[in-house]
Amino acid sequence: GRKRASELNPSRTRRWPKMEWVVADAERLPFGDEEFDVYTIAFGIRNVTRIDAALREAHRVLRPGGRFLCLEFSKVTNPLLRAAYEKYSFSVIPEIGRAVASDAASYQYLVESIQKFPDQEPFAALIEDAGFAAVTSRISTRRWCSATAHARMHSAANGCSGSISIGSWDRSARRSTRSGDRSSILSASRAVAC
Repeated sequence: GRKRASELNPSRTRRWPKMEWVVADAERLPFGDEEFDVYTIAFGIRNVTRIDAALREAHRVLRPGGRFLCLEFSKVTNPLLRAAYEKYSFSVIPEIGRAVASDAASYQYLVESIQKFPDQEPFAALIEDAGFAAVTSRISTRRWCSATAHARMHSAANGCSGSISIGSWDRSARRSTRSGDRSSILSASRAVAC
């Protein structure tokens, strides 16, 4: 991300706040308690060795009312679409990786890691177990490759003085989950830190 950000046109970034780039273990972040308002993670939580530890760490660094936002691949639940997608995933995607990046193994891992990742409801339960509340999930079927997660502050009193881009859930008071369209393969989740 650092290299990509440095290549952006300065006219686009001159009004952005100064960013500090930190490479760290998501299970042991080098930040104090309640230091951030927002924590985001896109297509990364499934690559963490101990997801529960990373979620607890996200909760620790978020201020009360802070948002945790997570964008991740999900399993297709429609049986007909699931069979077609699995055949495509395991046979076509690694071959695309071989042709485009000379790396079929990484693309095979991508498919396998998506398969092993928990469905929306068990993942929402992991987030709640980490201390988050108001956990919601939304499934996107229209924009498979360009889905985005959006963070907004739960409390205006918290302002928006800090954010950490790794993952994102909210720390708040109530829980609601939606499984959404059963044929989707992309899931965005949100929670509030209490």
